[in-house]
Amino acid sequence: MSQSKSIAIRENQCRARNVFKLISMRFIRKLLEGLLPLMLLVGGAEAADVTITVNGTVVAAPCNVSTGNATVILGDIFKSSLTTPGSASTWVPVSLEINSCPIGTSLVTATFTGMVDTYGFYRNQGTAVGVSIELQDSIGTILNSGMQKQIVVDSSTQRAKFDLKVRARAMAGSSVTAGSILSMINVTYTYA
Repeated sequence: MSQSKSIAIRENQCRARNVFKLISMRFIRKLLEGLLPLMLLVGGAEAADVTITVNGTVVAAPCNVSTGNATVILGDIFKSSLTTPGSASTWVPVSLEINSCPIGTSLVTATFTGMVDTYGFYRNQGTAVGVSIELQDSIGTILNSGMQKQIVVDSSTQRAKFDLKVRARAMAGSSVTAGSILSMINVTYTYA
């Protein structure tokens, strides 16, 4: 091959390399121009502020309710013992027991609810007229509907006991008539 052909081939190869480099650089530039906004978006998403809100409540574990349902028998009450408003039958004791309280449960609150008469005592739903039901704790605190009583859990036995008493009483403004006495008092426990 002649030297002039050889030089021409080299010049063509050199031009081809330069054209390839130019095309490659333009391609890379265009590629980077297209990817740069995407990289900024991705980079921006990583730098965004995020707030995680966590909600919850720490509660004391419940105890075992030993006295699920309690029935109080008032027995026969003579109408003559309920002649004046506020007169009442004798007290009948009832205990509500709680046991197996988990460690950390130190207080039990009992909330008493039920249908009430106009004076706030529990309404008699039986057939006797002019009679209501009174609930008190062992020291004489009246526990009308909506009232609460708290008892500390004995840490050595993990037990609590609500000592209560119930009686029938004559309502003001009503004459007592013979009939049955029936009332429902609901007890809801909460723990601390």
